[in-house]
Amino acid sequence: AFIAAFIIFLLTSPQIVPDSVLEHTTIDEEGNVFSPPTEQITNDSSITDEDSLEKFPATITDDIDSLEEKEGHYKFLFLINSDLANFSRRRLIRDWVFGIRDNIVPLKSNENLIYYRFLTRKIKSFKKNEQDVQRRFLSEFIEFDDIVELEYDEKEEGRQEATLRWSNSLDITYDHLVIIDIHTLINFEKLKQMISGSLIIRGQQPLTHEQKKNLLWGSFSNLDADDMAVIIGSEAVDTITESLSEIIESPITENINSSNILTKAYYYYSNKKAETTVPIHLINDDDSGGIVEWANVIESISPESTIFVGHLFQDGEFVDLIQWLNVSKTLIRSPPPSVRSDNNENKNGGLSIAIVTSSFVYKDMCMVNAVVPAADNKREYAKKHGYYFVPRFAEFAQQTFRHRKTVWGKLDAVEKVLPYYDWLFWVDMDAVIVNQEITIESLLENFTSRVGGPEAFNQKHLIVAKPRGDGMINAGVFLLRNTEWSRKFLREVQGRKAQYFGKFYEQRAMWDVMNEDEWKDGALLLSDDDHTFNTFPKRYKYGDFVVHFAPDGCPAAPVIKILSKLQTLKEGAKLLESDFNK
Repeated sequence: AFIAAFIIFLLTSPQIVPDSVLEHTTIDEEGNVFSPPTEQITNDSSITDEDSLEKFPATITDDIDSLEEKEGHYKFLFLINSDLANFSRRRLIRDWVFGIRDNIVPLKSNENLIYYRFLTRKIKSFKKNEQDVQRRFLSEFIEFDDIVELEYDEKEEGRQEATLRWSNSLDITYDHLVIIDIHTLINFEKLKQMISGSLIIRGQQPLTHEQKKNLLWGSFSNLDADDMAVIIGSEAVDTITESLSEIIESPITENINSSNILTKAYYYYSNKKAETTVPIHLINDDDSGGIVEWANVIESISPESTIFVGHLFQDGEFVDLIQWLNVSKTLIRSPPPSVRSDNNENKNGGLSIAIVTSSFVYKDMCMVNAVVPAADNKREYAKKHGYYFVPRFAEFAQQTFRHRKTVWGKLDAVEKVLPYYDWLFWVDMDAVIVNQEITIESLLENFTSRVGGPEAFNQKHLIVAKPRGDGMINAGVFLLRNTEWSRKFLREVQGRKAQYFGKFYEQRAMWDVMNEDEWKDGALLLSDDDHTFNTFPKRYKYGDFVVHFAPDGCPAAPVIKILSKLQTLKEGAKLLESDFNK
């Protein structure tokens, strides 16, 4: 009786949202919660436990027959057209299709399988009632570094032309260009099989080497669905791009009621093929079943032959189709060697280092024009030295629920990112790395010597400067080692409720804690230090590392000015003192 009652309890209990879903939820400061849909409960007996989303098939790692294998060459250039405000779907695709849950361990390499980007129309100006969307977009743009803004008109005429021209501007090569709409699901495993010849879609023969390079494959008859998915061989991309004007102006295409240049190209080359030999290998998938339009019934989609499903406007149905089609997560990144890894070797001699900053734009919109170039400055520095760049938004947005000043998000972000790296270098948004030649390793070597050697330095976990004349540290720039001391220190600081809205906020809390007997020996205080890694503009000396603006008002203008000046410097040149006094 007890067992029966327990089973009834389980069957009638509400669904529990997995921690993995909660972890991926983002929150804005108004309390709006944005999260991907949880798994759908189904009574369909055809879906077995083995098909569940928690049991994905093996990650796609096997090789596809590539037309080329060389550095900077990818098997697929994968472009996803989206509207600027398609936040939840981009997040869902990153997570459920690519395996990118967040940016804490950012993309560094993907074994030359896929180079992917989301494409969106560039909006030159936002109305005041669109500012929240703008702020959220900028944060996403910075955090994932996978969105490209293209210029085309509001009716989306010219979008595919802009896409083709942008793809040709890249410093990479690829075998196939895949363009899909944000509402299309792709099964990469099936696509690879089709290209390699191990999957034959209805009515088609295996592709030859030449056909693969010159392929134009899509669903072109239904002009309401011709943008769901298009696959183009690399040489076909060149052929079509070079002939764009001819295709657009041809009498063959003038009566085709589609704004998509690739649909027009299909009919253009189809007509030409009747007259003479053309290089493009054309496949119209309307009847083959590889590219299908969602018809609201999951059983209508064949798991065996379906490669793309378009017009999936509901996130829940998108996830349902992932399960139904047994879609593999295509992991396209290599995690850094972390402190939790047995193999901790990388170009930094065993250290994994993260440059961490905020990507949160405040409601006053002060930094709206500076946030992207300020982030790019730190990203370039990280890339130059093999570090990881981790900008964070959600930890700042969630402070409304913590009933604290937004700036406390810095502590939440640091606490969240720290376990994945050996050292974390926090740099405020309004701090600019002006000397990109200085490395974190060189700083650590300097500090090791300063305290008397490795044994003494191993007892130091927090490194932070107290500027000359200031009554406490400046927490806009600091180094933190991933140790038990640091984790406990952060917990202690987080508990200082008097500073949640008190003067100097988290900075004062850090200062108070690090001066207590229990913590002071673990901190390396750079007292009266204006030059090691936290320099105010008026105190800048030639060759200083980081300039932190932190004015009483908005720092955007001076930040943008110095970033612009840095762009004009020749290789190896440094800013002068006079650059900060004009």
